[in-house]
Amino acid sequence: MTKKILTATLVAGSLWFGVAQAAVLTNIRVNSYPQKIRIVFDVEGESYYGVTQAESGLTIALLSCEAAPDTVGTTSVADWVVREVRVAKGQGNLYINIPIEYPVNYEVFPLSDPSRLVVDFGRAFTKIEQGSKLAEGLEYFGVVKGVEAGYMVAEILKVDPKKVDIFPRLASASPTLLESMGEFLNPWAKKRVPHFFSDRVSNIASQGQALAAVNGTYFSYSGRPLGVLMIDKELVSYPISDRTALILTDDNRAFIDNIALNAYAIIGGSRYDITGINEPRANGGDLIVYTKYYGELTETPGNGYELTALNGKVVEARIGNSRIPENGLVLSAGALYAENLLTTVNRGDPVEVSIEVLPYSSSVNGSLKHLVGGGPRLLKSGMIYITKYEEKFRRDIARGRAARTAVGILEDGQLLFVTVDGKPRRKLKRGEGYSLGMTLTELAYFMQSLGARDALNLDGGGSSTLVVRGVVLNRPTDGKPRMVGNAILFK
Repeated sequence: MTKKILTATLVAGSLWFGVAQAAVLTNIRVNSYPQKIRIVFDVEGESYYGVTQAESGLTIALLSCEAAPDTVGTTSVADWVVREVRVAKGQGNLYINIPIEYPVNYEVFPLSDPSRLVVDFGRAFTKIEQGSKLAEGLEYFGVVKGVEAGYMVAEILKVDPKKVDIFPRLASASPTLLESMGEFLNPWAKKRVPHFFSDRVSNIASQGQALAAVNGTYFSYSGRPLGVLMIDKELVSYPISDRTALILTDDNRAFIDNIALNAYAIIGGSRYDITGINEPRANGGDLIVYTKYYGELTETPGNGYELTALNGKVVEARIGNSRIPENGLVLSAGALYAENLLTTVNRGDPVEVSIEVLPYSSSVNGSLKHLVGGGPRLLKSGMIYITKYEEKFRRDIARGRAARTAVGILEDGQLLFVTVDGKPRRKLKRGEGYSLGMTLTELAYFMQSLGARDALNLDGGGSSTLVVRGVVLNRPTDGKPRMVGNAILFK
């Protein structure tokens, strides 16, 4: 179909119409707005146009139209929706090709006084890329979403917990070449076992013989989890500010809820509140439980008192830096309790340690198997419910756009594990585009649009990583996968 350029009233016909005198394309102008990008073709004289649409873009034919010298060829457009405009001559006509990478809406229309053809491209869109079935109950697909500020790229694993084993795993030791050579040359040297480790998600997945994985909860520089983590019913770390966690039960169901602990020890007939698990003892009123996950030694200072317990009895008492038994624990008390324990507790005395996990909601039922802390919560019962202030998150997590990792639970009980690419920290090449990342609010609405009923933010930024069969499918902001303290595996 052809349409006339010169007037605002469109003139259409089923055939191409010639004109007495050729028009001239004199200029190409680009204007960028928050909701659209406008490309204007200034034309002197009378011409008709036709539009052909294809998946890769659109082509506009200007009939009996010549071109000013500086309008032929490729015109670069500094916008992520349209990157360039190509103008070519052919048999007395001009052909304008505009490649479109994303499925945005557009409108083509003429204006007069002066005569011009206008093409408006919108910015809002959602494109679901073709996915793949990785295994029974495990699917992968991608989503590209456009907003006024740019576009966002997300990678998604859809997981059926009744068909796929979902479990957290800590990073473990991966000795460097120099360390391996040192052990070979000096096998009698005493090797210090670190408290925790960090490694790439792909390596953690490989060690766990998993098909796919995403990064898990927050962690310190040493790899120590920051927030609650429970693996196969054993608590590795303590909750922070009763933050939200992903809960996996023995009967292969998943929940998202805030987690608190009721933890105490009865020693010598007295009750002491436990203040932490597998973390440095910092205050005089601390009572920290150390288990095998922490490493070989507590490495605590000498201003406290420690009891090593096996099978519910004290087997050793000392002032700091105790060896942690494989099948037992160490209770490390700060200075406030040290003198009392020193004078009242002896070897062989009974020790009772009680750690009760308390989800906030009574709807969370079943035997808890795994916990992966995170936060803030994004969705609750299908509604936007962002708890970044209640859970006391820092500004760098609570505000602004960033690369993100999230988990959501669908109405049918299946889970979505999502990574969103963010702006890379490396210097971009000219013309290279990037995903914006998402704010927590955008992430919440995105998870809701995917059908999630409940959703939780996990560690993000440079840590955001999604791996399938050893291949990283997202674009980490550091330019390469970051070393993380733990990951969630799918087997």
